[in-house]
Amino acid sequence: MNSLWPAARSSCLQTWVTLQTCSTIDGLASRLAHGAIRPYSISSAPFRRRGPGAGKLEIENCGWPGALGLRCSKRFYASKRRTSRIPKNSTLPRELPPKKSSPKATLGKTIYTKYEQLPADYEDQMGLDYREDPITEEEIQAIFGRVMDIDSAERFLKVIHGRRVAGTLPDPDEPSSLAYWEEVAQKNALAWLRKNVPVDEDENATLRAEQELAEIEGDIVTDSKRIGTYVPNVGGGVTRGGRINLNMYKPNDLKVPAEEKTSVYGDSGLDAIRKANQAKAAALEKKKKEEESNQADEMRYNTGTLDHVKPRSRVELRRKGEHPWLKHFEKKAQETVPEVIPEFSAFTRLWPSALVVLLTVGVSCTLAHFYIPPLRASRMFPDIPPAVVTVSALILANTMVLFLWRVPPCWTMLNKYFMIIPAYPRALSMIGGVFSHQAFTHFLPNMVFLAIFGVDLHDEVGRANFLSLYFSIGAACSFASMAGWVWKSAFISSGLGASGAVCGVMAADLWYKRDKGISFFELTPSIPAWVVLGMLFGSEVFAWRRASSAAMKQTLDYQSHITGYIGGMAGAEVIRWRDRIRKRQAEERKMQIEGVMK
Repeated sequence: MNSLWPAARSSCLQTWVTLQTCSTIDGLASRLAHGAIRPYSISSAPFRRRGPGAGKLEIENCGWPGALGLRCSKRFYASKRRTSRIPKNSTLPRELPPKKSSPKATLGKTIYTKYEQLPADYEDQMGLDYREDPITEEEIQAIFGRVMDIDSAERFLKVIHGRRVAGTLPDPDEPSSLAYWEEVAQKNALAWLRKNVPVDEDENATLRAEQELAEIEGDIVTDSKRIGTYVPNVGGGVTRGGRINLNMYKPNDLKVPAEEKTSVYGDSGLDAIRKANQAKAAALEKKKKEEESNQADEMRYNTGTLDHVKPRSRVELRRKGEHPWLKHFEKKAQETVPEVIPEFSAFTRLWPSALVVLLTVGVSCTLAHFYIPPLRASRMFPDIPPAVVTVSALILANTMVLFLWRVPPCWTMLNKYFMIIPAYPRALSMIGGVFSHQAFTHFLPNMVFLAIFGVDLHDEVGRANFLSLYFSIGAACSFASMAGWVWKSAFISSGLGASGAVCGVMAADLWYKRDKGISFFELTPSIPAWVVLGMLFGSEVFAWRRASSAAMKQTLDYQSHITGYIGGMAGAEVIRWRDRIRKRQAEERKMQIEGVMK
């Protein structure tokens, strides 16, 4: 089971990968066309260098506009990146004043409102303090409603305020790439901060754009020096931005050869040798210039200024999610959840799903009790072991749902019945979520562990007991996950995946044969099965407690995993108890038959 807290799992995870076309040309010209013509930064993280001296720029990937469901974008909880600085090799005048601490500091907190005051250790993920006193629960409800706890709201407001000061707020004229709930939360947070914490956002964004321009021009100067086309301050003048025009490229026809000196003694042999060497060097230089002419010509028209991307730009990247076909199904999929989170009580949200879980457990146990294995001749695949057939069928079902997440017309159905959404729960998602995976990296580990432990458990307990355990534990894990989010009022979250059911299968297999030894590929000493189970369960509890105590972003559904381990051990113990009863009844019947025979 996979989930995000307080963010939601996307409901069509990166489907654009199979649909978009994007060309990458690793060259100076393509880098300039891609990075040097942006009017200002619209990303949550500034331009960054890949390494010292490297002239390439990176912009953090902030998610795909086609991602559906309730998802909190990476732009709010991105990887730690520090603010870029003007490079040392820049030849432009350093007009930006050095950053200094704000004089306003109370109770150990410093409130920054200007870009010049931005601390050197500022990180986009941590944000900036926006006032001295901590925010109250009443203010949180007034801003966001009841969809966000106080810790998440505090961190959210810090990140938004930090971007106001750093000048990295998204451009309001650009199409939004956020999910509906995320966009509403950002608008409410910005409105509240602008009312209570005045900041000149336009000035800060302008200073940030000038700093990025200086960094880009510094890289261009470095590259032009490297290829030998840099001529400093030729032509003079001031650009429209008020900066010195570098005029880095001087045409060959402007090069005036130096006046030759004549000697009263005539040309010597050394002069002839020197002239021959100079002619040879000039020929080599001309050949080198011709090889670099394409790159130099392209640079000559794309240096020194920032401009909007036009259709005739040399490198064009299609925006993700702009295809009308994708937008149509994206809109339909988003309509499966109401625009406003319903004000339901916890009982109202949970009782339909609880009934489905109880019904699933009851039907599974009943079928397991009355199931009679067919004869080998009556089986569909008589030559394949029953355990392999059963586990392969489960893996095939998960694979089909993984493929359906790549088919846009199926997004509406998948959002309804194959994703667990606490804000608007649907009872049948307790079963559908067990077979749902959006990413191959989530799907592959679950299926590998299911194949290893599932076949072994099937051989021990039989097909009926195995399927009863799988469906019952999977439904219970889905319900435990949703109940946890409802109890925390973390409604901007979602979950899916077979992790809970797989953890239950692993626990049932290890607990059923807890007295036996386990050796990994016969390379390690034999370890009791209950020791391995204890290590797995303990590590899961430790990770859950660590994430809860540190208020970390929860990307794994620990509630579902722990429920799976507990359910697997309980199910294995019930099967062992039934086996003992059946064995005792068989011995009693045998004794009765022997008594009658005597």
